[in-house]
Amino acid sequence: MFLLERPLELESIKIKNDLTPALVTEDNLYIFEKNFSSYVPAIKKLLAEGSRPEVYTDENNDAYAMLWVHAGGDYYDKLLYKCRIPIPKDSIYQFAGEVAKDKRGGRITVYAQQHVWNEYYKKGFKNTRALVNDNNIPALRMHFKLQFKETG
Repeated sequence: MFLLERPLELESIKIKNDLTPALVTEDNLYIFEKNFSSYVPAIKKLLAEGSRPEVYTDENNDAYAMLWVHAGGDYYDKLLYKCRIPIPKDSIYQFAGEVAKDKRGGRITVYAQQHVWNEYYKKGFKNTRALVNDNNIPALRMHFKLQFKETG
């Protein structure tokens, strides 16, 4: 596992059109059925814990990209790693993300992250952290390309 961090002030990509995330509640979990149905039980748990998703939907209101963020303070991952991840109070933690198979290969992953980074930077947060499995080479490659550095 690699605990990675990058300053939020860095701009990896200019967002050409403002992405508008969908509001996710218990009442509209149907938006995940087409591309992320297997994630719905975990999404319900995350919502119940107060975790914040950044979710983008297409013209049919189907979710095609999602990024989950925890703002400030240590995070205990109950779903995957089952450990405490140290997060400074002035940092965010990106703990899950997924893009629909037919949307991969474009820039949506970077656009979505930059959108979140811009939002939290405006709120006074300084850094973002991510915990990446050392077997997930594509994710590691992406994080290093986006100027993440190993921090622990």
